[in-house]
Amino acid sequence: MNDNRNRRPGGGNMPRKIPPGGPDRLPDIRPAIRRVRRRSFAGPIIAAIVLTLIVILAIIALFMLLSGKLELPGNIGSDPDITSGTEETSNLNETDEVAPDTGAATEPVTEPATEPETEAPAGVATGYKTITLDNADVHKGDLILVNYMYAYAFPEKKNTITIYGNKNASYKLSTSKLEVSPQTLDALNAMMQAFADETGKYDVFVRNAYRSLEEQKSLYDARVAAYGEENAKKYLAQPGYSEHHTGTCFDLGIYTEEGKAYELDGISGYAEWFTANCAKFGFVIRFPDNKASITGVTSDKWHFRYVGQVHAETMNALGLCLEEYIDELRKYTYNSDHLLVTTSSGKKFEIYYQYASGTDKTDVPVPENLPYSISGDNSQGFIVTVSLS
Repeated sequence: MNDNRNRRPGGGNMPRKIPPGGPDRLPDIRPAIRRVRRRSFAGPIIAAIVLTLIVILAIIALFMLLSGKLELPGNIGSDPDITSGTEETSNLNETDEVAPDTGAATEPVTEPATEPETEAPAGVATGYKTITLDNADVHKGDLILVNYMYAYAFPEKKNTITIYGNKNASYKLSTSKLEVSPQTLDALNAMMQAFADETGKYDVFVRNAYRSLEEQKSLYDARVAAYGEENAKKYLAQPGYSEHHTGTCFDLGIYTEEGKAYELDGISGYAEWFTANCAKFGFVIRFPDNKASITGVTSDKWHFRYVGQVHAETMNALGLCLEEYIDELRKYTYNSDHLLVTTSSGKKFEIYYQYASGTDKTDVPVPENLPYSISGDNSQGFIVTVSLS
């Protein structure tokens, strides 16, 4: 069985939309960013109206004065009267035209921020805060890349649970000792139940899952003893560099009622269903046929890796394997464009990347009012996934 070993590596805040069935080339989905400032013509118009009214009233007053119909108060003079008329006209005009603008200007523009009880529109961040992460956390999360270049950083306590006793009845196990991470198991149960409900088949079994360093070493050494070092390197990842260490992957096969075992693609219809549907449950086929030059694995239709629905569907939409996807996400830093994705279930997510600092701590910006998750990439930084709906 081919393992997750690569012989060579692949290689804000204006969101950019990627539809669930998005294009195969990223440049087609990268709109230009523009900032447009609207100009206001209200001020000049109001000034022109006020000036026109002043001129009209001045002409009327002069005409009445000349005709004797206007009596001037105590101090005789034309200038004070014109000035008085100007002030009255100005006050009237401010009441009719300027008052609404003046009222708006007197309202504090930061008023919503002073009322924590006010709810922001759904899917809109009211602001961002920073949380501090240890740089060692880049080795944790559902999106860590483990291949021949990047070893798995074993934690002090593994984060896996046994599948047996926590599975549903829709599939089988090769052994009761198989383990995966809790989130991987939840997604596995959901996917296998959907497969059984749609096809009426219950003969798929999980044959490989989490492996400890010792288990991988035992497999590798046995292969070397039986077939030699070169053969072992071709078919098995070296101990410490296997994706099976993560607990986020497993291999599927078929075990019929007649007691015969097959590869997942050994019987028509099985591999096809999982290829078409696994992303909806958060899984990708880790080693696609057309990415062998990047992953180093020619064909492995039975090996599934959990990355979460939003990332699985985005990888498929962009036509990327995990190596390529991690490289692509590094372009969407917090201070630049963010990646906006809508899943097949209608949920919206925003994705951006934060490089780790040169110290032992990294400040990661996160929304103040929206749920989010953070995963390391096992090398350079952190991937932030924000739920917008």
